Amino acid sequence: MNQATNMVEERDQNPLPPQPQQQLRALRDYFQPVVNDNYLGIYWQAINANDFELKLVLINMIHQDQYGCLSHEDLNIHLAMFFEVCDTVKMNEVDQGLIRIRLFPFSLRDKARGWLQSLQLGSISIWEELAQKFYPKFFPPLKSSQLKGEIAQFRQLDFKSLYES
Repeated sequence: MNQATNMVEERDQNPLPPQPQQQLRALRDYFQPVVNDNYLGIYWQAINANDFELKLVLINMIHQDQYGCLSHEDLNIHLAMFFEVCDTVKMNEVDQGLIRIRLFPFSLRDKARGWLQSLQLGSISIWEELAQKFYPKFFPPLKSSQLKGEIAQFRQLDFKSLYES
């Protein structure tokens, strides 16, 4: 009892240092939307080119083939089309990876977009990091193994064309 009293008195004499202003938010503040914040896990690198701008037509092209992780959607086709559109954009002094990482969020919807928004803020800064996290998440090794097994077990039945099999 005496030791516990000493600990309480010691704590009262040495209060905790004040916390930074960001951490002293009321509970109601967490329920109000924050405007102008990047909710994605992507850290936007500065682009030194003065004329860098993603045109609305380009964003619309990306937007037309969004990936949402549905059973009928093919991730490989989505990525091939995404790269095809991204590779049409060339800007002086702008790395192709920066263009891809800026356009990629526009190519996602539903579960895939939710995954991107669930990443820790600023956890991805280059295209390679995004690709290394995205591809295994939506095309896991188990699915790849299953598809390889189906291909290995394929048999063409008698009296059926290859197309019908």
